[in-house]
Amino acid sequence: MCLRILKLWKLRFVTDFTSDIDTASANVVASEERSFDAKRDLGRSLVRKLKRARVQLVAARKLKIPARQVFADKLWNQCLSSTSFPSIDAVPAIISGSGTAVCNSWWELKYWTFIASCFEQHRVYEGLLAEYDTVRPFVSSQPGGEVWFFGSGHGRSTLNTYRCIRGAKGAVWQFEKVYNRSDEDFCRMLSMESCAGDQLRARGVFVPPLLDTKLGSRVGLSYSTFAKGRRLNASREFERGNKVVKALMASPIDESRLSSVVRCYHPNFLEALSKARNWIRRKKPELSSAFEEVAVTIDQHYPRYLAHGDLHRKNMLTSGAVLDWDNSGFYPVGYDPGMMIARSLGQRHIDEVEQALRQYFSSGISDVPSTYLSHGSLFYAFVFGAGKTPFARDSLLVAMLEKIVKQAESGRP
Repeated sequence: MCLRILKLWKLRFVTDFTSDIDTASANVVASEERSFDAKRDLGRSLVRKLKRARVQLVAARKLKIPARQVFADKLWNQCLSSTSFPSIDAVPAIISGSGTAVCNSWWELKYWTFIASCFEQHRVYEGLLAEYDTVRPFVSSQPGGEVWFFGSGHGRSTLNTYRCIRGAKGAVWQFEKVYNRSDEDFCRMLSMESCAGDQLRARGVFVPPLLDTKLGSRVGLSYSTFAKGRRLNASREFERGNKVVKALMASPIDESRLSSVVRCYHPNFLEALSKARNWIRRKKPELSSAFEEVAVTIDQHYPRYLAHGDLHRKNMLTSGAVLDWDNSGFYPVGYDPGMMIARSLGQRHIDEVEQALRQYFSSGISDVPSTYLSHGSLFYAFVFGAGKTPFARDSLLVAMLEKIVKQAESGRP
């Protein structure tokens, strides 16, 4: 009788857990229906034009051409006079020079600031932000200041472009990033810096120190030390990632200071998990129930540690800096290694995946049984491998899924 009650309770718990994930995933997908994607929303012709302008202006900056802003303004005016912008109803007044149109949504703000950034149009960029919210970014026209657009991103929670700024000659270079405050990533970044930034820097993981924040009602701006260095090459990714994972797991954390949102899975994982579950229903439906039980066990019973949440070589520099902590959280063991493995699955065989886990992520971490670490890593590698843009062929994903379930059923761990 007691065993029957226990089984019923476990079934109900699994059902509730997976239902919560379905609901959260649906909300994520709904919130991204109008997310900005350059190739989709701008069209190939305009994307080519923007890339060409960006390459020319980056070259002009590197060559230190004195009149590069005049050149940038010329390219910008040519673009405005010769381009019809797709996917948009009205051109903001600060761009068109007439009317009263402004950005009414985060999507529109991402759309127009990305276009402006390709032509180094800081006045336009700052004006678009000022119209969207009360918060004011760094003003590029202030005497002695230097500012330039630096790179671009693809996340839904931040603008797709960033700036590198210096308030006066000799001052430290800062990295400016604009967040949507209705998204949780801004809170995750602040919580990570507050709870672990100093400890990680002391352990050799350079988290760019947060220097300042500006809060509006709709956006939040962060200013951190600009981290120099090149991205790691693929051959050093796991070696460096292993050191970062160990530093994160070994850093003492005052859990009372952790924001509640950091204790929850990031929406990117929930979306990947929902897609992975759909993949299982199509490819291996007989393992669907067993997989759900593994997911619950890992979520509820595996030890949790601070994790970067988006650890891969593009976020690790040769200088030792580790960037982009917007997805960080207090996750079950194996989360970061799993994501790193997932991104390198390619044409690997299951034996190669397990060998990589043993070589880089299964030892040297105190108080964590290697079985928990390897099993958790394999679980998250499967979820991200099957749930994001497919990183692996179906045969490898099936082998990974069978291994995850088999290890759980055999009691290892």
